[in-house]
Parts: sequence; structure tokens; C-alpha cells
Amino acid sequence: DPRAPVAPSRRLVPGYDLVPVPLPHTHVPTRLALRRSGPPLVRSIHRLDHLRPDPYQRWLLHGAAGVGIANSAMASRVARVPALRGVPVRLLPVGLEERFLAGGDRCAGRRRLALSSEVFLVGTIGKLVRSRGHDTFIRALAAAAGIHGVIIGKGPYEPALRNLARRLGVQERLSFAGYTEVGLE
Repeated sequence: DPRAPVAPSRRLVPGYDLVPVPLPHTHVPTRLALRRSGPPLVRSIHRLDHLRPDPYQRWLLHGAAGVGIANSAMASRVARVPALRGVPVRLLPVGLEERFLAGGDRCAGRRRLALSSEVFLVGTIGKLVRSRGHDTFIRALAAAAGIHGVIIGKGPYEPALRNLARRLGVQERLSFAGYTEVGLE
């Protein structure tokens, strides 16, 4: 029931000046909670497929006070969405905790994956579910000879991703690193 989290959300939002909401899964309860009053709703859009033109998506986007996008290439597409005309659009900064910015050994991950420092390495991180686009990453890797890929994450879609890597012949150039947050388990 999408209304179940509405009451708790209504109790929380009065203390905030702004409510950021990623598309689309958390939007419905948040929009219902803010329907009568509350802080402005700011949409964060991380994937272009969240900008579909269907009525449900238009309803989700209607009334957004602002939009945060994951990369600058999305700006022109967001500008063409009728429900977002005139809504301020800003590029979201990459949010990294301080512990990820401090020096460290850049080669430790390569050693863990048994890769030389000369290998051109690209990667993606996130929960391994169909909607996260890891399959697109694997297809791109198949089109880019000489590049090694790493997928950091865990989830139910991992067997399908491994199968896709085998079918496309990139299993030797793709590592599945799993996911661990040291000290945060």
C-alpha cells in the first residue's frame, strides 16, 4: 500500500526546509505526504528512463520545486519535459564521504582483482537489480576492447549479469567485486 508511509512522512517533513526525492519509487508516498503543505519537493533524477512521457510520470514530476540531475548531458532532456518547464535544474555534486577522498593506496583494489596498474579500468557500483543499468555497462564493455570492468555491489540480478557477460564474451575482462563497507556492516 503506497499510503502506508504517508503518515510517518507527514510527521517528519515539518522539520525540513527541502525534501529531495529520487525517481520514482519513493516519490508517491512523499508527494502524498506533502500534498497539503510542507517544504518544497526537489526531484533527483539519476537515469533518463525516469523521464518517460506517460501520465503517471507526468503526475510524479508535476509540482517539483527543482530538479537535481546526475550529469550535465541530462540537462537538455530535462528541459524538454513539459511538467518541468521553468523548474530550476542543477547538477548534483558527487557525494563522497571524507574517508573516500583521503589519499590511500590506489592500487589496492587492482591488487585485489589481480589486475596490473596498466589496465584501463572502468566500473559501476550499486545494488545488482535489473533497474540499475549494470546490463548496459556490460554491453558497453563488450564494445570497448582492451578495457577491464568491475561491478561493485550485490543483489539478485548478479547471476543474470554474469550470464550476459559470458554471452557477450567479456567475462575475462569483468570482475564482480561484491560489496563490503569496512566497519559499517
